[in-house]
Amino acid sequence: MGKDEIITYAVGFGIPRLLYELVIMNNENTGFYAITSTLKNLSLFDIGMEEGVGVLVIIGVLSYQFSSYLILKYYEHKIEKDRIRLLLASTTEVVERIDTYSISKALRRKLKAKYLLEEF
Repeated sequence: MGKDEIITYAVGFGIPRLLYELVIMNNENTGFYAITSTLKNLSLFDIGMEEGVGVLVIIGVLSYQFSSYLILKYYEHKIEKDRIRLLLASTTEVVERIDTYSISKALRRKLKAKYLLEEF
């Protein structure tokens, strides 16, 4: 598991958890009623706690996808910076440099595909 997967999962699970903790801290109820009223407050139209769970799931999925996108852009920028700094002219040098990063196989494949497709 690469650094990118750890970060995306931490963000995907952490952001909804943080939001839930913030809402429950501002709740005047205690115990079981605090949990149910917090989930109800998180629903978009105060319909019920099931919708609150759905909102947390959607926030988790969106934060996971957004963090994946940001990590991809970070490594693309890092590769471009390495190309300039290390004077990597050929695509094979760039692909070899991508192999040195401690990232997941999926991200490595995306980055390699980007630079291999540029060559053609």
